[in-house]
This record gives sequence, C-alpha cells and structure tokens, in this order.
Amino acid sequence: MALVLTVTMGSALVSPADAAAKPKHDVTAQGGESSSNHFYVKGKVTTFHGKVKLLRNVAGGGFKVVKKVKVKKSGKFRTPIFQVGNKKTCFKIQVPAQGGYKKTTTPNLGCIVTR
Repeated sequence: MALVLTVTMGSALVSPADAAAKPKHDVTAQGGESSSNHFYVKGKVTTFHGKVKLLRNVAGGGFKVVKKVKVKKSGKFRTPIFQVGNKKTCFKIQVPAQGGYKKTTTPNLGCIVTR
C-alpha cells in the first residue's frame, strides 16, 4: 500500500518548468466588411514574427486552420475571408509558441451569416 501511495504522490509533483508559466502573445485582431459582401480580418501581434494561423468554423463544427497569414515587421497582418456557401462561418486567429511565449488563440472575431 505504501508503494502505491509513493508512486501517486511522485506523479503529482510539478516540475520547475511547469511552475513558471509562459505568458501569452500580445495579439489584437478584428473582423470587418470593406464593402458589400467583402470581409477581412486584420490585427497586430507585437511579440511574434512569422505567420499566424486563420482558423475557421463552419456551421458549428470545430475550428480548423484555413490559411497562414504573414506578419509584417511592424507586427500587422490583414487577409480577406470568405463564407462557405450559405452556412454560418466564424473565424479566430492563432499565434504559435515562440520566444518564451505560449500558443495564443483570440476569442471569436465574428461570423458571416446569410439571411
């Protein structure tokens, strides 16, 4: 019985790497409509250089990567987005882990709905 208790307690200990949690990236993003039926996502991430992922959710399914968007030296990014058929289509931005920051996903930026 003592052996089982020792093994259980050993797995419950937290390593020093897990104790110091990495901060999230500093990312701001928003969706908008440039003209009738032309939509875009734009934003800025000051703690990352590379490509961010555009995630799309169609008709209540899971969020999946649609494309990768290049981030400028200033940290800004912008990309057009499109609706899938006549289904409700929602979007998020995900920034990968890099430079001491953990992977960060924005809240839902908005949805395109046909009425």
